[in-house]
Amino acid sequence: MKKIKSTLLTVLLIITSLSCVTTVCSAVSTNDTVYAGEQITVTYSFAKDIPKGCPNYLFRAKYPIKWVKYNSFKNYWASYSSVTPSEDHPDVTSSASAGYGVEVKAGDKIVSFIYDVTKETKLSNLDFSLNELQLYDSNKVDYSDDFSYISYDVEITSRGEKPTETTTVQPTTKKPTAVTGTVYAGEQITVTYSFAKDIPSGCPCYLFRAKYPTEWVKYATAQNHWTLYPMISPDEDYQDVTASAFTAYGPVVKAGDKIISITYDVLKETKVSDLDFSLNELQLYDNDDVDLTDDFSYISYDVEITSRENPTEEPTTISPTTTEPTAEPTTIAPTKPSSKALYGDVNGDGFISVVDATIIQKYIVHAQSLTAEQQLIADVSGDNIVSVLDATAIQKYIVHSDGSGRTGELKDC
Repeated sequence: MKKIKSTLLTVLLIITSLSCVTTVCSAVSTNDTVYAGEQITVTYSFAKDIPKGCPNYLFRAKYPIKWVKYNSFKNYWASYSSVTPSEDHPDVTSSASAGYGVEVKAGDKIVSFIYDVTKETKLSNLDFSLNELQLYDSNKVDYSDDFSYISYDVEITSRGEKPTETTTVQPTTKKPTAVTGTVYAGEQITVTYSFAKDIPSGCPCYLFRAKYPTEWVKYATAQNHWTLYPMISPDEDYQDVTASAFTAYGPVVKAGDKIISITYDVLKETKVSDLDFSLNELQLYDNDDVDLTDDFSYISYDVEITSRENPTEEPTTISPTTTEPTAEPTTIAPTKPSSKALYGDVNGDGFISVVDATIIQKYIVHAQSLTAEQQLIADVSGDNIVSVLDATAIQKYIVHSDGSGRTGELKDC
């Protein structure tokens, strides 16, 4: 089978070993105090111009898990950003690719991480500085580990305000029941997807594509509720958002359990009843391999207006530092997998699915190991590196081929 192709695969993203490295800088010193139940937002930006453009980046930032818990992220810079928090290694990994190497200006925002405060503390105790940086321009000039190219701001974005009450949309295979209310440009709405039925034997993975009314809204961010490593891919060309995740233990699912919330920026005035976020596709399995795919009655969603343009506090800028970490790049020796292997089928079950993409994502952050053979099969881009590009390519293949991810008989590579 030919290797999976994607426009993103024209960009090389070298994933280095994620072993622990030394502290590189301290958070801004301030006497501001945050309390349990509040939120803070850390926004990373380019601190210098890159005139020739920047096709990709990867960085690891410190994650002070004693006081905060990762909630969600908001992307500013590239179409397919990936964010992976890790409480085992107290850091958050962010990576993305821009296929055309967009020009970078100092001050351009990259990505924001939103954290829930779990314990009262002063901001001076919170360190979100970088442990690692990979950064290249369009001529492959390497700026990696020069931390002066990235700065970050910290702001308190929530003082425990109560959200508005949600309006539940009952599960259906048709357009949902009209919801009253009007939204205006500059506001935000949040769509929360939940399990609508029990799955007593558990649910190891899901993938669904939801409608995305691009005429009125634009994807902003996502908040995970159900499993640790979700993947979100908004696609304006196909007017949908893909959400997928995998959990090795297949927890029992109860009706009402939240899955994921997707937040949209409103572009122009409209009634909420004109917005359709119902499913186009569903892949869902229980632990006994019972296939619940395309039974949309297993998923319901709620719509709420979550922002009326409330202003946020001014961020406090942290100056970049130039201390270098010690992580070295890791590549795969070029060779071929066995003749019965299928590129992208990392777990060897005969299917290219969200499970394979999630295994790659967990491998990148050292949450799972791969054999040499599995690394070759995971390298769908053929660049001799297992990276976020391979996970993204598999996910896009699943969504935009026949939608099923099933490959039938194994074929020679």
